[in-house]
Amino acid sequence: MIRELLKALGPQGARPVRRMLIQLVISAALQAGTFLALLPVLSGLLDGHAPLGSWLVLAGVALAWIGWTIVVQMRSFTVGADSALVLHERIDTALEGLPRGWFRRGRAGEVSQLVGTTALAAMNIPAHFLRPLINAVVTPLLLVAGLLVLDPWVGLAMLLASPVLLLVLWVTDRSVSRADGGRHQIMDHIAERILEFVRAQPVLRAFGHRGREQDRLDGVLAEQQLADRRLIAGSVPGVVMYDLMSRLLYVLAVAVAAYRLSDGALDAAGLVAVVVIGMRMAEAVSTAAGLTAGMRMTRRGLEGVNALLDVEPQRWATNPRTPEHHDVALNSVTFSHGDAPVLHDVDLRLSERGFTAVVGPSGSGKSTLAGLVPRFFDVDSGSVEIGGVDVREMGRYDLAERVAMVMQQVYLVDGTVRDNITLGRPDADEAEIARALRLARLDELVAGLEHGLDTQVGARGDRFSGGEKQRIALARALITRAPIIVLDEVTSSLDATNDQVISATLRAIAQESNLLVIAHRLAGVREADQIVVLDHGRIVEAGRHDELMTAGGVYRGMWEAQERSEGWTLR
Repeated sequence: MIRELLKALGPQGARPVRRMLIQLVISAALQAGTFLALLPVLSGLLDGHAPLGSWLVLAGVALAWIGWTIVVQMRSFTVGADSALVLHERIDTALEGLPRGWFRRGRAGEVSQLVGTTALAAMNIPAHFLRPLINAVVTPLLLVAGLLVLDPWVGLAMLLASPVLLLVLWVTDRSVSRADGGRHQIMDHIAERILEFVRAQPVLRAFGHRGREQDRLDGVLAEQQLADRRLIAGSVPGVVMYDLMSRLLYVLAVAVAAYRLSDGALDAAGLVAVVVIGMRMAEAVSTAAGLTAGMRMTRRGLEGVNALLDVEPQRWATNPRTPEHHDVALNSVTFSHGDAPVLHDVDLRLSERGFTAVVGPSGSGKSTLAGLVPRFFDVDSGSVEIGGVDVREMGRYDLAERVAMVMQQVYLVDGTVRDNITLGRPDADEAEIARALRLARLDELVAGLEHGLDTQVGARGDRFSGGEKQRIALARALITRAPIIVLDEVTSSLDATNDQVISATLRAIAQESNLLVIAHRLAGVREADQIVVLDHGRIVEAGRHDELMTAGGVYRGMWEAQERSEGWTLR
């Protein structure tokens, strides 16, 4: 656990914890010294006279132990809080450096657990776990050394019996580890299911019954209950056995001491010393045993943090190149999500000013292709170039300034409409904001709001409809004045009237930008300069609308299918 924590904190963050470990070892040594200093006092009292020097040594060591422990314990809470902050910062930095392809389905629950549970639980290691853990190791070792000096036979009996404790601890740790491994995966799964359940509330309530999502959530909660029972079944017997063995060792030490007393090799003061030292050893070991399950679960979480920190970040050029133009070229691009191939040998050219639409069946790779331009993913082979420069050779912020993207899933930050529109250009003036509102057809909507641009969007933008959120996201992209604009299904939530209006906006944008639009609804892109048809990750057709309709291929089939579906009526 300590090793996992130090690795997760990194060299800088681990230094305070290492210093604290040294301080805790000193505290444990002073504690052992206090009990050892008690022995001459006890011996003197039993003999009828305890020398003043023995009392002074005991008082000095005890006061040093108490004072040092208070200081270290107070410091431990500060180190714990600082450790949680460092973990949050390191996780945040790691997430920022990961390619977007890492954030697949299921990652939300995992990251939520790491940030919301593990990083905070790690605070308990310096604050609550380390002191009893160090005391359970250092104090007994020093006390055993004291017993060896007091009576070699008693000390040797304790020393030889100690491996039994270590064996019980090892068996317990293995059992808890197996049970907690399954529980940790289930907790990630539960976090993801809860997020989905919350998002699905409008649908569940609209249908007026528990729904499939409720049943799935109930299922994973039942799995958690079963995993918790397995964890208890795997940990409690071992903890009880560990505690029992520590007390049996104490009984063994007292029995050997009593035998030595009866044999005349040990006096009454020595027996009392063995009793006192043995009690302290048993207490320290027993306290640590009670923390075993908590330490194991915290260690499991830290292993997850380290697994995240070990993921290779997306590398950016140390000497970036700057493109002079903004045409885009995909050259023999092949890309896979893990072992699943998505794009195969794709060649595509997008002119510096123009309107290119990419269409195709669901799962054909359209959104993946769009994500390659702003380098959300890195290609397996081939290259993506802007102005003849490979995007992997560009600077991160230079690329971000040149490519603005509106994704299919719109995310609005907690704040005002103005905050969301100017997210990429906080210094945008009123004229630039007004232009973006006009092009995104948001001007009338904003004018009708009580507080205009200063209206709060609500949690996740729930104040607005899906189409309104998409138009806010479009305005956010337009205000950046990026020369390349990528729109992924930006018209998917728009009604027919707004779809036609936005189509006119797209034509206007294409007059001054390199516009790439991923579309499912074909009517909005029929006037594109170039329509590219993807199917199973390959470009099967490309041309203007009239050319593709005349060719009678995949595109014409999709067009006719959409015309038939839009003509459906309910009777």
